[in-house]
Amino acid sequence: LVEVNFTCVTGTDTRTVYSDGSVLWEESDRISLFSGEDFATKTELSLVSMNDAGKTAIFKGLASSGSSDFVAVYPHAEVNAYAEGVLTVAVPSVQKGVAGGFESGSNVSVAVTGNDSDAGLLQFRNVSALISFRFETAEEAANTKSVTFKARKSQTAFWGLTGNVSVSLDEDSVPSA
Repeated sequence: LVEVNFTCVTGTDTRTVYSDGSVLWEESDRISLFSGEDFATKTELSLVSMNDAGKTAIFKGLASSGSSDFVAVYPHAEVNAYAEGVLTVAVPSVQKGVAGGFESGSNVSVAVTGNDSDAGLLQFRNVSALISFRFETAEEAANTKSVTFKARKSQTAFWGLTGNVSVSLDEDSVPSA
């Protein structure tokens, strides 16, 4: 393994801290990095510095020597895995509501190098959609203890919205869960 640094950037819909239309990095963030032949080596990278008020972050850690292509997942988790061209990540089944945004670690996103990207740059993209809702009054918000979302598959069963998810990456490195 060799030491690596990556500059990680966000668009308007990646990462987990929402502020004035942007989603920002936090100092406690960690990412999983897959490198080496068939992306078999998984390591954890830590955030070492931020620029642009959290829109850009530098992550540092280890990767397989000689690797030129990488797959990264936010947030780092033990369940994150890459095998036979499929990435497995975990979408949390319980997420704490945060006024004006969402809980750190809840917005699973993926980045890939290669395919015309800069070697040291990771552009993260969401794995799943974000759902938001609004309370009309502060009293409604204070009286609400939980909200449950379910997706109907048929009249008798429900699809899962959370849990371990298989992610494939198209030729433009866009994740599809």
